[in-house]
Amino acid sequence: MKRIVNASLAPGDLPLIVGDALATISPVIRSAGINNPEAEARLLISVALEWSLEQVWLRAEAPICRNDQERIIKVLRRRLAHEPFAYISGKQEFWSLEYLVGKGCLIPRPDSECLIEAALEILPPCNVSTSVLDLGTGSGCLLLSLLSECPALWGVGVDISSKALEYAERNAAKFSLSDRALFIRSDWGSCLNFRFDLVLCNPPYVEAGEVSALMPEVAHYEPAVALSGGRDGLDCYRLLAHRLPDLLTTDGKVCLEIGLGQVSSVKHIFSESGLQQYSEKKDLSGVVRCLVFAL
Repeated sequence: MKRIVNASLAPGDLPLIVGDALATISPVIRSAGINNPEAEARLLISVALEWSLEQVWLRAEAPICRNDQERIIKVLRRRLAHEPFAYISGKQEFWSLEYLVGKGCLIPRPDSECLIEAALEILPPCNVSTSVLDLGTGSGCLLLSLLSECPALWGVGVDISSKALEYAERNAAKFSLSDRALFIRSDWGSCLNFRFDLVLCNPPYVEAGEVSALMPEVAHYEPAVALSGGRDGLDCYRLLAHRLPDLLTTDGKVCLEIGLGQVSSVKHIFSESGLQQYSEKKDLSGVVRCLVFAL
């Protein structure tokens, strides 16, 4: 067991059936300070063997060949280094869709689904053609999830990261949405000369000095440019407040994700640019996570 903790596990060190492998791996994961080690162990086996979690539960007596042992050990070492499972597996579920993700692309969070909920509440009927802009699109999860709900929608996703845009384009192709989604490399839409009916945006809002204190899965692996919002976490909101009036139609709306405790500050910043709060949406924890603004 000590050899495993030291990340020097050899294939022969693992038991030869799934149930015993789970029992061996769980305490190793716990010793690395990772929460829910039993669930993590099952997920690890699932990813390594390309099984569903149900198969992991049901096939506890299944033998593990040497090649599979090597795959399990490879995934275990990556997880012990606190690499996010989404990067290890290359995918993350969002809005019941399985998105392709990897290094250089922010991992979609369940709390961001409240932006989709807010957007669906204010959009016109789904048979009305409506334009959508997703600023800082990352994996494309906000734009593509919304397009998947309404066949009359079309949109543009913008990101400064070419790597993130690669994932967004692959996800659009995966979901057969490439004909309604265009992705552009730009700094917050500075190259655009068009007004949209709806803007979605999940900007970086973590204070720069707090990024290193985030979970290692976030601080050490996810792109800092998608996390850090400057000294007070509000830099991108100031920029957006200045730019958004030129990107919205007369009746356009903005669905904007915010961080904990930022409601008052963001409302003040946007009001100075003539953008008034239209509504708000809480996340899964009951915290206001989305503010909707209108001109």
